[in-house]
Amino acid sequence: MVDATDKNSKGGYIIYVDTGGTFSDCIIIKPDGTFVTGKSPTTPHDLSQSFLGAIEVATSEMGESVDEVLRNTIVLGYGTTEGTNIVVTGTGASRLGLITSGGHEDRILIMRLRAAGLSRQEAMRMPRADKPEPLIPRSRIRGVTERIDCQGKVYISLRENEVRQAVKELIAEEVEGIAVALLWSFLNPTHERRVAEIINEIAPGMPVSLSSTVAPLVREYSRTMTTIIDLYIGKALKELLGKISSQLAEHGYRYPLLIMQATGGLARSEIVKPVTTLHSGPVGGFAGVEFMKNLYGFDNAVGADMGGTSFDICVSPKGRSEYLREPIVGRWEISNPMRDITTIGAGGGTIARVEKIGNLLIVGPESAGAEPGPVCYGREGKAP
Repeated sequence: MVDATDKNSKGGYIIYVDTGGTFSDCIIIKPDGTFVTGKSPTTPHDLSQSFLGAIEVATSEMGESVDEVLRNTIVLGYGTTEGTNIVVTGTGASRLGLITSGGHEDRILIMRLRAAGLSRQEAMRMPRADKPEPLIPRSRIRGVTERIDCQGKVYISLRENEVRQAVKELIAEEVEGIAVALLWSFLNPTHERRVAEIINEIAPGMPVSLSSTVAPLVREYSRTMTTIIDLYIGKALKELLGKISSQLAEHGYRYPLLIMQATGGLARSEIVKPVTTLHSGPVGGFAGVEFMKNLYGFDNAVGADMGGTSFDICVSPKGRSEYLREPIVGRWEISNPMRDITTIGAGGGTIARVEKIGNLLIVGPESAGAEPGPVCYGREGKAP
């Protein structure tokens, strides 16, 4: 990380960009502490366009070019809801496989009671009280014989012949990636790592996510789902971050692209775990609320963010920050701690409709987004 006060850094700009569902926003902080902002319509088909578009709007306010500013920028952060949107809209990798401990093949299908992802009110409405469609169907889940006990000791050695057979069967199913989640692997990852080696031997280049790497935490269901979602959103997110990093380099930016994580910290784009970017955008706002609270000496604060797609609210109480140990994303419980932010689908572009069952007026969570946008945009949007 470069110190923003580094006198040897010409310019020394600090930039933060957030791409939301409707608009992308940018703030550029100058060395003297003053700042300019820029706003650009989000381009869902290619978020890198609106990322640079927001920067361009801000730099034009400064009377400088994008290249001039980025050449003299020492820190550039990015908050994105891309991962969350992929999960919510179901547009991630469509054909994934799972290798787990034998006898636990149905674990992600059984779920946990609270992991159905429904509020009490929703659970009382029978049309919504079903389980979500699994991200990996039972036909692409394979169990292998092995067992590590609760002390992290190998109780039953990994049957490598079963692993090879499972991998070959999944490849025959034309999977795009394989998640590996074995019992107690967070205490002893030996078996999971060997499974990854075998996958690489049989199918070099196959994307693999290991639960012992992605979420080395107790509780099998949420750890497995975290591993699956990391793989589910991984390809699209890595491609996006890679494209943005390349474009920034072309414009003269010389430092790492930093990504806001669900816990509130920043990580370099080339090493960040995709699943830790869930809620990346709103968490940046939460961090800002806490900064302002401390700056003005308040004990408690409430932050609210009205966007075009959603409305986010967070509470920053005295003495501590709120974290969710096992948050629910979409309708899946994951072992990826994140700041406690409540989001509802009620933004400026939220779509209203009448539900056929019960004849009720429903608002959201669907949004007109940036394309075509709300009816008032005049871009052929039709839904009220």
